[in-house]
Amino acid sequence: MKGIFKFFIAVVVVLFIISCSKESEETTIKVRPGFESFKDSLYKSYKADVVKKNKILLNKLFDSVAYRSIDLVLRDRAYESKPNEAPKLKGITLGEMKSKIKGSSENDNAIRNYIDKFIALKKDFSKRGLSEKRLFKNQTNRIVKSEVYLQNIVKDNVKDSLYIDLTTRIEGFIKTSQEKFETIIPKNTWLKKHNAHIEKKFITYQQSKNELVKDSDSILKNNNTWLLVLLAVSLLANLLLGVLWFRNRKKIRNTKVQESDVILEEEEESVPDTSLTPLEVSDYVSQTFKKLQANLATNYHPDCVATQSQEFKSYELIISQKSKSQQFKEIHELEQFVSPLIKNYEGQLAQKLVQIVDKHSARQLFERQLDTENFVLKYASSIISEEEIRSKVMTLKKRFYDEIPKVISKSDLEIESQGLRESIVMAIEKMITENGQLFFPYADTKGILYDDKKSKEKERDSAIKLTLDPKDKTRATFQLLYEYSDMMLAGIQSYDILLLPICDLKSEDFDRNGTKISQNGKDGEMILDDGKWILKTKLAIKITQ
Repeated sequence: MKGIFKFFIAVVVVLFIISCSKESEETTIKVRPGFESFKDSLYKSYKADVVKKNKILLNKLFDSVAYRSIDLVLRDRAYESKPNEAPKLKGITLGEMKSKIKGSSENDNAIRNYIDKFIALKKDFSKRGLSEKRLFKNQTNRIVKSEVYLQNIVKDNVKDSLYIDLTTRIEGFIKTSQEKFETIIPKNTWLKKHNAHIEKKFITYQQSKNELVKDSDSILKNNNTWLLVLLAVSLLANLLLGVLWFRNRKKIRNTKVQESDVILEEEEESVPDTSLTPLEVSDYVSQTFKKLQANLATNYHPDCVATQSQEFKSYELIISQKSKSQQFKEIHELEQFVSPLIKNYEGQLAQKLVQIVDKHSARQLFERQLDTENFVLKYASSIISEEEIRSKVMTLKKRFYDEIPKVISKSDLEIESQGLRESIVMAIEKMITENGQLFFPYADTKGILYDDKKSKEKERDSAIKLTLDPKDKTRATFQLLYEYSDMMLAGIQSYDILLLPICDLKSEDFDRNGTKISQNGKDGEMILDDGKWILKTKLAIKITQ
């Protein structure tokens, strides 16, 4: 209905032109659409041609990349045992590849999944980057860094010659495409460059229009009577259509709004989006975090920085997502947005890193806190030498250093340091005890022990244990080896010869039928004199059953 209405309006306008044409048979009607509109039309046509060429270039690039990648996976992994049965994909576009994978095995399903990922990657590239070389270059460079290529195609074969060759080929395809890519020239530059050509084309366009108008004028004049009749009919028809139009004006208005929206959407789609792509944003954030990690590694040990790698990834993802939710035209805008977020995170990270030390630093702290010479000064004596102490401390330290992890927190280091100190003290005291104990057979009838008969370990004939005075190794206390039942029984049987020279045994403490000896007071005492241990104080004992 709307079309008919417009037709009759046009008829009225044409008849009006006819009436004006009667003034002169020689009048020429010139239709001039406007030079600016004509230039705009030519520029839009030019942009559409460039985008079309670049899209074809992108499609061919992905066809080549997908074919080389999928074909290698088919021959090398999916159909490794039967390469002749692998689907033939040469000359097939990316969009057709999936239909060529007929199998239902796990490998075939994986291949179809890889193809879908290549298609999704291409679609993401197609949305942007077809009008500006910078965007196209940034996006295509990411193909060999994409998830589908690194994790699905290459996998663990980074050093395999087949996959190294594949990457080299694909990088060659990318470089060739980037060289062939055509950037859309800005409007003013393009118009200036092609101004002469546009002028000629516009003049030709005007001339053809004027010729068309002259021909139309001749036709109208020759059919003037019939057109007048048609005018009357059209007036009546327009009255009727006018009534119908007013009844449906709301519907028509809504339709116009919808058409305007469609036109606006088409215009928006035709305008190249030069905003940074999500891939470019992710890449920038990733590079920024790598720089941050490198800077931290110069101020802190790399092993300490590495402990925060998981948090690095989490925070990088957070900042990347925040950045993608914004729109950035230039890199410096993205930098201004990301920089304060990075600095805040760097401050938090520094607070954690100062509480962590690497293995080498931990060892240096241990050495300062547990200086070997401090133990030497405290425990060296006639019983245990300085060298014995140094050797024992260094042995314990080395064993402990070998067990220190690559990194350790300062709080854990303090706990471990205290534990090591206690272990060293216990070890030295044990050495003192062991070095200060001497074992002898029974004394002679005069109660003398000869130093040349001493032993640092218990032997079969050992009966007496001397414990040296740490401050004076010529003085010692002694006990009987009560647990050596055979030697104690021999002493009881010959008590007058073996026991009485060194022991104080009262009659009331002596059971003549007894078989056990026990101490009945303090240890006895002896003094070393010229290689002989001379009795100073006897050992009080009793003999019981």
